[in-house]
Amino acid sequence: MLGDALEAGWVSDAVLPSSERETQDLWAVRESVSEYGKLMGPLTAFDVGLPTSKAGKVVDEIEAEMKRRWPDAIALSYGHIGDSNLHVVCNIPSLSKEQPHKEIYDLVFGAIAREGGTISAEHGIGLVKKPYLGLSRTPEELALMARIKQALDPNNILNTGKVLSLS
Repeated sequence: MLGDALEAGWVSDAVLPSSERETQDLWAVRESVSEYGKLMGPLTAFDVGLPTSKAGKVVDEIEAEMKRRWPDAIALSYGHIGDSNLHVVCNIPSLSKEQPHKEIYDLVFGAIAREGGTISAEHGIGLVKKPYLGLSRTPEELALMARIKQALDPNNILNTGKVLSLS
């Protein structure tokens, strides 16, 4: 399918394995993502979604702003862009264990919001992303989410306060 897309001009560049060994090597690269923390040190990691056409622009913006603020910043971006999913991992080597997580969250989530993206593509909201939920959901959407939560969990005992704080 990817070969056909290349030939049709729908895709401008891709890596296609020509042997089982090359297939295994490509999967090894994909699976090495879990090693980033061991190689880079403490990470601030993201799973975000945005229109595919804007991925390159957003990655460039994030990397440029990170370098402006922290000249030794390392930002790696990867993901399954075809379904609008982008993963970004960041590390500021000079700050060692004292990574500026909140500042990096503000930077990345802000860039994603400005381009009409979402702060979570596949791994949920949770406590870290909760303060940023309003960047990709309107007040009306948040109110609807709260009504659905109330209807399905009237005693507020499931994941209390993890995504929505009900009063």
